[in-house]
Amino acid sequence: MNLFDYAVEFHGLLPRKGPGNEQQTLRALSYIPDSRGLLSLLDIGCATGEEVVTLALNTSADITAIDIIPCYLDALKKTAQQRGLSSRIKAKLQSMDDLDYLPSSFDVIWAENSAYHMGLERALAEWHKYIKKGGYIALSDMCWLTDERPDEIDSFGRNISFEIDTVKNKRTLFSKHGYSIAGDFILPENCWLEGYYAPMQEQVPGFRGKYPSSKLVASFMDEIQREIDMYEKYKEYYGIAFFVAQVVKD
Repeated sequence: MNLFDYAVEFHGLLPRKGPGNEQQTLRALSYIPDSRGLLSLLDIGCATGEEVVTLALNTSADITAIDIIPCYLDALKKTAQQRGLSSRIKAKLQSMDDLDYLPSSFDVIWAENSAYHMGLERALAEWHKYIKKGGYIALSDMCWLTDERPDEIDSFGRNISFEIDTVKNKRTLFSKHGYSIAGDFILPENCWLEGYYAPMQEQVPGFRGKYPSSKLVASFMDEIQREIDMYEKYKEYYGIAFFVAQVVKD
């Protein structure tokens, strides 16, 4: 197994694959007028789809949810079936940088903690054409919360997200690529500490124990602990911003 395989297995043990919770998904959805009447939504990088279920329960949309990890999509399919949502949630194995939809296919594109894989600016530029005129994009992305920061966290943050920048500067990217910001907000600390890092720390001992002779797993677990330690030490300097923006088309 390589590091990616271990990461998929480990994160599969967690209730969420990144910071966030149902309340933040619903808060972002509230920036979209008449969201109950949405008909089509594309969730990009859905993982096991916790937010997909929330969106299905709070809109009328048929949802296409894409990811590149089959076992995560299988989990979403199972959840959708259990919740009686299989007819409205289509889980699809697809990369975010290889979309094949017709222009103006969706009322909304949704991407929680995923756009950074291809870069926010590229995502905004390439995904724009798939959204209907007057439609919306809603995504969360790591941002600096201050203009200046200690060197240690500056270096760490840039290693995690190569396009990390201030909220103000990220807003300009939306305008540059044909969007008008409807609203944005910073995820609260509990989304990191309670919703993501606490469950993560609970799983670390067992995962180490499952692979006691693997130096790769040991290093991976050490990096996870370092990430948690860095957030607890420097959380006033960085966080995740949730942006909701309307598409502007001629």
